[in-house]
Amino acid sequence: MAHKFKPQNWQRLLGAKRRALLEPDRFLAGFDIAPGATVADLGAGPGFFTLPLAKRVGPNGRVYAIDVAPEMIARLQAQYLPAYVEALLSEESRIPLPDGCVDVALLAFVLHELDNPQAFLTDVRRAMRPDGRLIVLEWVRQDEELGPPLGERIAPETGHALLAKAGWHLGASGVANPSNYYQVYNVHRSG
Repeated sequence: MAHKFKPQNWQRLLGAKRRALLEPDRFLAGFDIAPGATVADLGAGPGFFTLPLAKRVGPNGRVYAIDVAPEMIARLQAQYLPAYVEALLSEESRIPLPDGCVDVALLAFVLHELDNPQAFLTDVRRAMRPDGRLIVLEWVRQDEELGPPLGERIAPETGHALLAKAGWHLGASGVANPSNYYQVYNVHRSG
């Protein structure tokens, strides 16, 4: 069983150290998330990316903030959420969304926690529109204070193999900061 972040430590997910490392508005600016889009924040936790995503899609869009921990959903619902943001409790391998409804999904710091990544990534693909994109954000394989222990971190090549096996096609990749990398996947092959 993969190591899971402890929900009682939710404050760390919104802390100053994390925000200094990865400012969510700045990070999301590079992904052309359009006003009116439907976005799924998968593993939303207490909402580090949820409200920045809501600002991007605006009131004509939709943000599904999804997490497997009831404590995280309760924390999300305890704060002000615009009417177009919905917090949803999920099973680990099945997200509570209809087929083909998501334009962009964000999977931030979740891939390394999944017990059955193939089932989860296949189900996310089911919920995507044909031209949908999945943004994966993970920890560089290095030992450091923030983030999971070195042995739990997933190298980009390993993450790519998991996603390719579930039918995703790599569109872009890069470095968000010295501790985090990202990969952007498409439902269908481009070109």
